[in-house]
Amino acid sequence: MNRVRKRRLVYDVACCITHPTIMYSKFGFAVAQGVPEDAHAAYESLLAAGSTSRLLKP
Repeated sequence: MNRVRKRRLVYDVACCITHPTIMYSKFGFAVAQGVPEDAHAAYESLLAAGSTSRLLKP
């Protein structure tokens, strides 16, 4: 696996880990949890950059 693909995988997995914390309460699967502002900003940046391959689909 080349470096670009590895970096992309790391970004996608980072979003995949953060996504349920933010979204599960919206789907009714869990109680809402706080996410630190800097973590949420990083998550939003990764989403905007296209790191969405491993996210839950509503």
